[in-house]
Amino acid sequence: MIDKNLVKINFSRWARFYDQYAFIQSFCAEKMIEQLKNDDFDSIIDIGCGTGIYTFMLKQLFPESAITAIDISPAMILEAKKKMPRGVRFSAADSEVFKPQEKYDLITSNVSLQWIQNLRIFFKKYKKHLNPQGTFFVSMFGPGTFYELQETFENFFKEEITITSNEFAGKGYLESVMEEVFKESIVEQFYYTQKFSSLKELLKSIKYTGARGFGLNNRITLTENRLLALEHLYRQEFKNITATYQVFFCRGVL
Repeated sequence: MIDKNLVKINFSRWARFYDQYAFIQSFCAEKMIEQLKNDDFDSIIDIGCGTGIYTFMLKQLFPESAITAIDISPAMILEAKKKMPRGVRFSAADSEVFKPQEKYDLITSNVSLQWIQNLRIFFKKYKKHLNPQGTFFVSMFGPGTFYELQETFENFFKEEITITSNEFAGKGYLESVMEEVFKESIVEQFYYTQKFSSLKELLKSIKYTGARGFGLNNRITLTENRLLALEHLYRQEFKNITATYQVFFCRGVL
């Protein structure tokens, strides 16, 4: 099970570095904005806003909209406020226990909800806070994310390795939940890749964007020599230090 307290600690610890490494998060935010550009919303809630990358884009696209942005990490909220000192209402809160006081025309989230413990309960909760004809539109990482890293670790250590993304929801589950909760829904799946100069840079990117922990047991440590050997194996199998991100875009209406 995903340790949400550890997620909160990690996001808070590295919040000041997040934007430097959030390439895929920014890319997905742009993809979402592209799909929303022909819509119009008076009220919006951005769940898991992080440092406000997506929130800022929403505010640019819908300058007159009332936007509420929430995130579990107070440090992330502080970074987000630097981008938007006015015009957005921020709240440092766990979205699973947060109690909205109003309804929204758009309930949205960019690659954040993979950390939610029970998406069925979560979607049903926020559906109640969606205005008639409102839109629920979120993106999230899937279990295929970082598959190259997992394969490399398993081949090197000769044992089954569980990385954090293994616990993320798959497409079939998301489709069943969306169909159950919304009158009309669609789940689209895309794969994006990012190249890194070294394995160390890939691990640094994972660290600074809040996700860490590869399920290695305590007797395994990543020494400098092991990192070099792992990188050699990684390049043998995949030619480059390339990380794949499986991303689901889920859209539903009442």
